[in-house]
Amino acid sequence: YEAPPGGPGYIGQLAEVAVGAYTEIEEIIAPVQAAPGDLVTVEVRVRNLHTGTIYIATTGRYDSVDILPTEDYAIVDPGATRSFYFSFTMPQNDVELRVWSFYWIGTEWYQDDYSYVDIALVPPEEGRVNMGFTLKIINAPPGSTHWSAEFYSEEEGAFIYPPDALALDEAWDCAYNPYGATDLRVRVLDIVHAITLHDAPNLGPIEDGKDYTYDCSTGVLYEAVPAISLWPLAIIGGLGVLGVGAAIAFTMARPGK
Repeated sequence: YEAPPGGPGYIGQLAEVAVGAYTEIEEIIAPVQAAPGDLVTVEVRVRNLHTGTIYIATTGRYDSVDILPTEDYAIVDPGATRSFYFSFTMPQNDVELRVWSFYWIGTEWYQDDYSYVDIALVPPEEGRVNMGFTLKIINAPPGSTHWSAEFYSEEEGAFIYPPDALALDEAWDCAYNPYGATDLRVRVLDIVHAITLHDAPNLGPIEDGKDYTYDCSTGVLYEAVPAISLWPLAIIGGLGVLGVGAAIAFTMARPGK
């Protein structure tokens, strides 16, 4: 047959019916579970059932997201098996990855076999619950109208942002931190004149399940600590001084790096 110009492309809604006239999805090799944000790589092995050499392609779908393998299609000899590789970022939920195989005849691709695999979300480590964090700012410079933040992971090369610029008295409730401890950057904005009035990079690291306050006037990020009984105590090293009292709440101040 004449070579196809490319693979079958994105699939949309395909029938979840295994025909297996010319191809057979022999196996889907995937991790049993993955953590949110992990790069999941899946191998799909497809066998040529036809008596001649044919072009075979595959497509995949999870959570209403269409994905394609690393190669559009392959030329597969009779009785031979070819591997196709898919990759995607694990979402914050269990995944059912559905896979279809196609063969090429004449001028079009024909849907043939179908299979699926389940990939479970990794449960939180024992004794550690990923709760996200909250962040607010105080003492914004004059003329400020809003603020925003960047939450960066060098390992993942990824950013997390608040959904929109926040009002000065509005806290950012980051419900989930898929990258663990990462660096934080805070920007205070005048959106009327489209200018940045305060830019504080390299704050952090941020930890899950804690509340933070950033003081724009001092450039210090404060970490809230549960209320406990204290004796007179000073935190040295330029981090601040604690008052005297019992059953009071205190904060740990942490300047930018």
